[in-house]
Amino acid sequence: MALLVLSGCSDNALRFQTPVGPVEVIESAPVVAITAEPLPALPLVPEPVYLVPMPLPPRHVLTTLLVPAGSNRLNLVQSVELDVDVVGGAVGDREISATFVTPQGLVWQRQATHLSMGGDGTLRAHFSLPVAATFIEDQRLFGTWQVLTLDDGVEQANSTFELAEVLP
Repeated sequence: MALLVLSGCSDNALRFQTPVGPVEVIESAPVVAITAEPLPALPLVPEPVYLVPMPLPPRHVLTTLLVPAGSNRLNLVQSVELDVDVVGGAVGDREISATFVTPQGLVWQRQATHLSMGGDGTLRAHFSLPVAATFIEDQRLFGTWQVLTLDDGVEQANSTFELAEVLP
């Protein structure tokens, strides 16, 4: 039985005689030329990335005032004034709307206004619901009314106000 190791480069090989036969050992590997494409040049300074923070989600703060102040009797109230303070949200034009709901749960009136949010992130919308000499007074729609506000069609807040029954 003989073991024979062959080498492609016999000039740099050592031969040993073993009991099983000659063995050739290569002292150095043959030189192989490696060609590679040069790597693309990378910029030394990375390009800056400017991150713009996302705006805070809008938040509505509602203030309801019965006019004249201090009275909530249906025959004495002239109007219901609603201030909507909007904090946060996207900068630019947006629609703020208010929906007034009767004590029976029916939508009574929808009002909308288009405003532009400035860089400071706050704005105020004003709505007015007439009461005196309207169907509200004629039909004695007293009880707890609800008002819902929307910001570009998305409900943001709700509040209630009370119109009391007329005393005989």
